[in-house]
Amino acid sequence: MRKLIYILLILTLATNAQDSIFVDCVGNEAPENWLGDGYCDNEAYAWGGNFIDFNCEEFGYDNGDCPIPIDTVPGCMNMLALNYVPEANFNDGSCEFPVFGCTDPEAPNFNPWAEADDNSCVGVSCSDGEAKMILELTLDQYPGETGWILTDITTGQPVDNVVAGEYSYEEANQTIVYDLCVPETGVELILSDIYGDGLEGSLFGGTDGNFVILGDAEPCGSLDTLWALDTAGFGSAAYSGPIWLEQCDLPIVEGCTNNTYIEFNPGANFDDGSCETLHTLGCINPNAFNFNPQATLNEIVPTCNYTLIIEDDGGDGWGDCYIGVVQEDSILGTYTMGPGSYSQEFGITLETDKPVKVYYFEIASPQTPPAEVAFQTMHNSFRLINSAGDISLQGGVYPFADNGAGALKAYAPPFWQVYTGLPFCGDYCIPTVYGCLDEQSLNYNSDANTNDGSCIEIVEGCTSPFAFNYDSLANVDDNSCVPVVVGCMDNVAWNYNFAANTEDGSCLYFGCMDEAADNYDPIANVDNGACFTTVFGCTDPEAFNYNEEANTEDFSCVPFIYGCMDSTAFNYDPLANTDDECESIVEDCMDILAYNYNEFANTEGECLYDAGCIDGPGIPYWLNDSCYAWVIMIDPYCCNNEWDDKCQQIYWSCSWDSPLDTRDLLRGHDIVMYPNPMGDILNILINGPVGIEVYDVSGKLVIRVNESQTSKGLNQLDVSLLPAGIYNFNITYDNNISTTKVLKR
Repeated sequence: MRKLIYILLILTLATNAQDSIFVDCVGNEAPENWLGDGYCDNEAYAWGGNFIDFNCEEFGYDNGDCPIPIDTVPGCMNMLALNYVPEANFNDGSCEFPVFGCTDPEAPNFNPWAEADDNSCVGVSCSDGEAKMILELTLDQYPGETGWILTDITTGQPVDNVVAGEYSYEEANQTIVYDLCVPETGVELILSDIYGDGLEGSLFGGTDGNFVILGDAEPCGSLDTLWALDTAGFGSAAYSGPIWLEQCDLPIVEGCTNNTYIEFNPGANFDDGSCETLHTLGCINPNAFNFNPQATLNEIVPTCNYTLIIEDDGGDGWGDCYIGVVQEDSILGTYTMGPGSYSQEFGITLETDKPVKVYYFEIASPQTPPAEVAFQTMHNSFRLINSAGDISLQGGVYPFADNGAGALKAYAPPFWQVYTGLPFCGDYCIPTVYGCLDEQSLNYNSDANTNDGSCIEIVEGCTSPFAFNYDSLANVDDNSCVPVVVGCMDNVAWNYNFAANTEDGSCLYFGCMDEAADNYDPIANVDNGACFTTVFGCTDPEAFNYNEEANTEDFSCVPFIYGCMDSTAFNYDPLANTDDECESIVEDCMDILAYNYNEFANTEGECLYDAGCIDGPGIPYWLNDSCYAWVIMIDPYCCNNEWDDKCQQIYWSCSWDSPLDTRDLLRGHDIVMYPNPMGDILNILINGPVGIEVYDVSGKLVIRVNESQTSKGLNQLDVSLLPAGIYNFNITYDNNISTTKVLKR
């Protein structure tokens, strides 16, 4: 009767109120507010012409308005729930599900919200004889087909494995990470697919999978990729080949481990008590306005306010999804967003230079359909920004992807993700702002703190940059601007415009534009086709090398030089370019004092002298031994019985280093030059200091040696830089000059 009166009352009231509609236990529509209203709706009351029944387990027996059967035991009937009741036979909706994740606080992926460990912890410590290895398996959309086994290559025994069929459908397209300890002796991987198509899910409209093995190829180094799948289409099986790893212990590095001290060593892992001198805090930026030259450490702002923005492009809330913020070991808060909002902001205070982690986790029941979780997570996103609006951390896609690919990655429940960042609140340095500090100036800058001398006074003039008389110094226009008339302003140009006041670069100049031509016109920009080619050469008809085709003098003219051009003749002139009379060479002794003097000789040959010596190096030493005779000529001292080292040196120079006919003997001063032809070194044997000048065949001085640079005895002249040819040596001694020709090989 109560419900009938209620219906009649509604029908008589002039209102448009409408309750939300449910479907009851038997499929009839019913108002939401009948559920749990204090009356048992077990088909005792009618609505809309139908009797309503909420007396079933689905509606909790009208939310407790109807008596529960005597044999009913209410409670949580889900075994995965934290409050699971084994004896319950009526699910009262009280199930509380745990947050899954890594519960090991020593692991780098520790989840402080996790209530149940999901075996995801990384950072496994390995024992002696073992090394750490990480496996990253990305499944395609058919995970049940995939299996793998890791075997010890020494024993052939399996180290770890997953047989085909163990991966569930909910793990499709996910990356599963395994942190393993394997024998140092080596392992081998066999990856299998029972269907025979490998992980090539793209063939069936999905995505391809992958398998990567990571480890330290060099002990105590960074992780390296030891093996990776070449192709997703590997067929039934793929093999890694032997993989060896080594374990290592990081060495102890002693030093100051406190960064507030000047002695701080960032590489130290054991404090040795060496911290002595505290840093002086201040602004250490030399470009800052408040730079402190006495400061040794930049003073940073310890804390600052960040903003956590969580978003849902569907506007239906985050459901069982949460954002958790942790800095170091402190949980700063847990955040979510209810339905009816697309974005919500939360203020968070963070400490500078202390790692912050943002956790995104789903606490829905493991029985929640993956599609529902995927829909939930693909529309969620978060951003953690500082006061300047810079994004420090973000998850998902912002702005949201138009293709519905999702912001945060969708997983089968339960799941979690972690994002790590390092907040920085800035320092106390004040940026130097240069500008005009004079308030009376036109360009006064109220934001400046450092005068840059830029203050300017008011200058009247034409301020239009498009005017002909634009005054770049003017800052107040005086209405004097004159319009610009562009054109060619050069009166020698073909297209000169007398009315133009602004050159536009259009002037045309006709002429030869060939830079190699004799009549090249550097100002011409239109070629007139009148260029002629320059021919360099000697233009003097009286010169030896006159070139009648040359039209440009190159200063190469050489005069006629007459002389003997036969290099085998006695009077050969290497400077001659026009042949003259030649005289044959008669080589013999030309010294009238010599034993074998020849009055017809014109070229010095071997001379023999009666040394008047009784003893010497040979028999008869003074007659048959030409070198000995030459030694006596150079130094008569060598004639006596005291054959000393100097005599021996001169003798060896003659008999070993140079034949007699290559010597040049200059009487009066005893100068000997050898060898001739010379190589890179010319030996000069003298009795006293001499001056030396060397000229090439053109008369150019190429070498000069002063008397102060020579000394009595053997002198060596470096001629390695001289090219091959004939050279004239002028030897100056005792106010005399002697000239000798020497050939360079």
